[in-house]
Parts: sequence; structure tokens; C-alpha cells
Amino acid sequence: VGDTFFVGLCAGFFDAISGGGGLISLPAMLIAGVPPLTAIGTNKLQGLFGTASATITFAAKTDSVISERSVVSVLVIWFSCAINVSAQG
Repeated sequence: VGDTFFVGLCAGFFDAISGGGGLISLPAMLIAGVPPLTAIGTNKLQGLFGTASATITFAAKTDSVISERSVVSVLVIWFSCAINVSAQG
């Protein structure tokens, strides 16, 4: 568990700086024995939250027309769709 946590931290760090953290986390999850569909879904969810937090930060620090409320509402819709699709198998 400690190794995967460390890999997740490194992937998040690289993803925050330059993007591409999934290139680290996805192979690590597959090597750890996570089923491929679960690993891909987890990677996409990780990317979703990373993109949402970057968008909220950008909107808060600039004179953008994007509000935090609109980003959160889109995030909830995407998350609901992802849960629905993954539950259908």
C-alpha cells in the first residue's frame, strides 16, 4: 500500500506541473494487479478531479466568466454518469 501511495503522490505532482500523471499511475496500477478496466476508470477519475481543481483555481485567480458553481455542477454530472456507466459493467 505504501508503494502505491508514493506512486500516486509522484503522479499527482507531475500531473500538476506538466500533465501526464496518468503515464505514471496507470502502469503502476496494472503492475500492482489492478484489473485493466478498474485501472483505466481510476485514472480517468483522477484526471477529472485534477482538471476540475485546475479550472476552479484558474477561474478564481483570473477575471474569467467560469464560476466555481458551474464547474462543480459539471463535475457532479460527469461523476454521476461515470458511476452509472461503471455500474452497468
